[in-house]
Amino acid sequence: MHRSFARSCAEHSLEPGDWVTLDASCSSDPDGRGLHYEWTGDDKFEGDNFCIGAEVPDSGEKEVRVTVTDSDGDTDTASVVLTAS
Repeated sequence: MHRSFARSCAEHSLEPGDWVTLDASCSSDPDGRGLHYEWTGDDKFEGDNFCIGAEVPDSGEKEVRVTVTDSDGDTDTASVVLTAS
């Protein structure tokens, strides 16, 4: 059995109120099987699958998590914190 890996793909400087695309397509399953993506966090998600849209908070931080699950039910979670610069 091989474990699937969740990964965020990039980091950027952000402004308050910006909408960003979060992309977990760098996630992988060593056996080459398809993955299911579940995004969780504070609020305001758009989209599903390996990409979603999220709004950068006006102040403070917002953590967004993606959990990937393979066809065997194995999971892994990665997170990114959105902070306005």
